Amino acid sequence: FKRKRNNFIPRTISTVEELQRGEAARREKEHLLHVSIEELLQLLAQPANAKDLNSLSPSTTELIRKIERVAASCPHIENNELKEVAQFMEHFEARASLTLSGSREERAYHFLRTLGWFHANTNLSFIRNHLQTRFSDALEGIAEHLQTSPELLSQHEDCTHLQCVTIDDRDTKDMDDALSLEVLNDGYRIGIHISDVTCLIPIDSPLDLEARARATSHYFPEGTFHMFPSTIAEKTSSLCAGEIRPALSCFIEFDQLFEVRERTLSLTKIEVKERCSYEEVDALLDPPSGQYDSLYQIASGFESKRIAHGGMKIPKREVQIILSDCENLRNSDFSIAPYSDHTPARELIGEMMVMANEFMAEFAKEHDIPFIYRSQEPSDAASESRLVGVPPGPAYDAALRGTLKRSTTSTTPGGHATLGLSCYAQVTSPIRRYLDLVNQRQLTAFLRGEALPYTADSLEALIQETASALQASRVMSRDTHRFWILKYLKRKANKKETILGVVVRNDGPQYQIELEEVFIPVLVKSQHKLKRGDNVELTIQKVDPANDYIRLHVKEVKKAS
Repeated sequence: FKRKRNNFIPRTISTVEELQRGEAARREKEHLLHVSIEELLQLLAQPANAKDLNSLSPSTTELIRKIERVAASCPHIENNELKEVAQFMEHFEARASLTLSGSREERAYHFLRTLGWFHANTNLSFIRNHLQTRFSDALEGIAEHLQTSPELLSQHEDCTHLQCVTIDDRDTKDMDDALSLEVLNDGYRIGIHISDVTCLIPIDSPLDLEARARATSHYFPEGTFHMFPSTIAEKTSSLCAGEIRPALSCFIEFDQLFEVRERTLSLTKIEVKERCSYEEVDALLDPPSGQYDSLYQIASGFESKRIAHGGMKIPKREVQIILSDCENLRNSDFSIAPYSDHTPARELIGEMMVMANEFMAEFAKEHDIPFIYRSQEPSDAASESRLVGVPPGPAYDAALRGTLKRSTTSTTPGGHATLGLSCYAQVTSPIRRYLDLVNQRQLTAFLRGEALPYTADSLEALIQETASALQASRVMSRDTHRFWILKYLKRKANKKETILGVVVRNDGPQYQIELEEVFIPVLVKSQHKLKRGDNVELTIQKVDPANDYIRLHVKEVKKAS
């Protein structure tokens, strides 16, 4: 009944049924809350090395996922979800005689640490950006039984006689490019061979849709998370030594002075004869000899021409994070090691890929093939004027990077200022980047004489569709690197060690300082008047890697000369 003044009016049957359903839902919610509290109290009581995190009921696991999202400050959390987490935390703290202080996010984080769900190496950026670490059983099953289309493969020229080689990191398994070199009577012919993924993945198939949603593979210290299941990324499509694979091949012929004479684009079948690491090729180039020296000279000549046309080679100091045991992340230790893209072998591969990408972009433009291009406008005079008076070294390099305009992705061809090219696209990583696969589909369809799978409008739609996933990938890469670097700095702080740095910006309320050893920028307040190029010694006062927080104090200053 519903009371109206002094009268009671009977509710309709449908209203009563709705109220009953609401009451049943409330009781079920209370029951699940009670179940979760009891399960997690039991988990809390277990020894740290004996906690069974997989024994929780589905409803409790779902609740934990919600608390994760709060702890990671995920955007767009519904209010009812926040209320549910707050209600649970209040009840649990009372039952467990547990007091958690701080903000809502801090309380959620410390709760999950106390529970043992989170650990010291938990990376909140993965939660915040919804990193997909697994594929469904259905997709894994499709990948396991997927085979290259015999019909498409029959249109590939047999080039298995070529001495193809892959050059990659020692632990790389998803190899999507290989090189070959033929010495001619009056010159050279190189082949830049890209795995033809179009023979394996049909457009709009379940695997294609999943790759489109992921947009890219991720390479983190914690592990590699592929765009395709590992069966495809590391086996079926990977250019593994001793296996015949379909490829999209750029053949470029040079004279004896390494001037380009002819370029052709072909569908081929290749067999990689040798797999090399960057370190092995570096050793073969010191002293230079054999085919790798010829490839390196071709690559160096191409780079010189790019730079002569306005391209830039901006130094960037970097370190890589090395985990002792990615399979046991909870207990893994880590270390840092210097890293550089500017080794002979890495520069060789980098230039070869730029060369192939430029060629395929120009091929698409010449044949009016709708394509996804990468372009970048040159710096303006106002930006370049900010370089005047900046001392050489990290401060100048940072200032130079600050003058660069952002590169853009579109269906309109244009110049790329930093590369020094008039036309550029990305096609050389179809296993790792979805838009590279899209471009590859356009080229392979054209070479087969088939209708092009994408129009300019559909390409623009794909650019927009993949943009958020690609941005999330960039954010995770930046956040993850910084997370491990802050853990390294926290280790130094615990030892009362200081760290050196170089002032790279002094135009804000805080100074931006690039730290030595780790080469990340940090913001620091200082009572000293600092200018760009000054060297400083810093004490590390507080570091919180999980929340990306660091506070440093300028201990000593050595003025730039």
